[in-house]
Amino acid sequence: MNCWRALPGLLEHEDLVLVTVAQTRGSAPREAGTSMLVSLTRTVDTIGGGHLEWEAMAHARAMLLQATSAPALQRLSLGASLGQCCGGVVWLVFERIARASRVEWIERLGVIDGGRALTRELFSHAASQWTICGVDEAARNPGACLDTYHPPSPGTDAPSPSGRGNGNAPARLQQFPLPEGEGGSKSRERGDGARSDTPAIAVTSTSPEPAKAAWHLTHTITPPSFNITLFGAGHVGAAIVNVLATLDVHIRWVDVRDDLFGATPSNVTCIATDAPEEEVDKAPPNSFFLVLTHSHALDLELTARILKRDAFAWFGLIGSRTKRARFEHRLHAQGIAAAQLARMTCPIGVAGIRDKAPQAIAIAVVAQLLQAREHTTHRQMQERAMGKELTHDD
Repeated sequence: MNCWRALPGLLEHEDLVLVTVAQTRGSAPREAGTSMLVSLTRTVDTIGGGHLEWEAMAHARAMLLQATSAPALQRLSLGASLGQCCGGVVWLVFERIARASRVEWIERLGVIDGGRALTRELFSHAASQWTICGVDEAARNPGACLDTYHPPSPGTDAPSPSGRGNGNAPARLQQFPLPEGEGGSKSRERGDGARSDTPAIAVTSTSPEPAKAAWHLTHTITPPSFNITLFGAGHVGAAIVNVLATLDVHIRWVDVRDDLFGATPSNVTCIATDAPEEEVDKAPPNSFFLVLTHSHALDLELTARILKRDAFAWFGLIGSRTKRARFEHRLHAQGIAAAQLARMTCPIGVAGIRDKAPQAIAIAVVAQLLQAREHTTHRQMQERAMGKELTHDD
């Protein structure tokens, strides 16, 4: 998401090239749907670094130096010829973004900030078309999807490209057979890690030339699913927000003191309120909560509100084991069950880091949050898989 947020500002000054990982096979440094921006002087975000990214930047800048340039597709093998040893294959799509589209990109970013998704349709011969869709609709079509197909012979019908997806899940590659008489054996391949005994008809060279085969990319950009409500704008809270804000995350930062926030990135919403406990119920479903205010009494009130809410992904409370024991005693007296108390993480931060500087605490806490997010994502995937099995059985 970082590159999308940067687009309007960068387009004030120059054209850009949007580089998207459209498909991967085997080991690759970033997943399909990952994007980065390249200008003549800088880059935003990354598709994995190394020589892969160096080649992508060189090709993108060559496009910018041309008067006009059509979208392009590259297939890059991450082996010795590229100076890398991942062993996988990456397909990259390059699209030039003109300065004149800045207002449109401001509107698109507003769509994402409003909690909706954008679906991008890009063909090898034309610029992207963007449409608004609901998050639920985007979730039903996971994965950026790249289709490649041989252009039809005159008077014949070409296979139609298909597939939809978002930038948060692996893409699929669909390859269609060459028409009879075109000199190629039939092949069809779909899915990460799929193999075929026949040659692919996508780009089969690491040359920076665009693919000769026609292709179609579908890519959905969704709002961040990593929602964090953080209470407390003191030194530790500010340090945590500074680290978290570099990720694809939306942060609701709450405090009673409105003079502590200062300038914040666009993915941070500052909420100064005399009733911070009311913000617990306003957080999105499956939110992550962090409580580290200046007041133990407020910490206790917020903790009780979060645990009674129940619908949260993870909850962390700053403090010692002694503070936890005292809070558990008081919360139990309020009728909060032991099972709910067990969902409270206190102390916070990954084990083994004893440094108490705010910046060190922030790194330890953010690492713990990322672990919790991975666990939550894995559990949700299992629940969806179980739901599909039950539906199939019915």
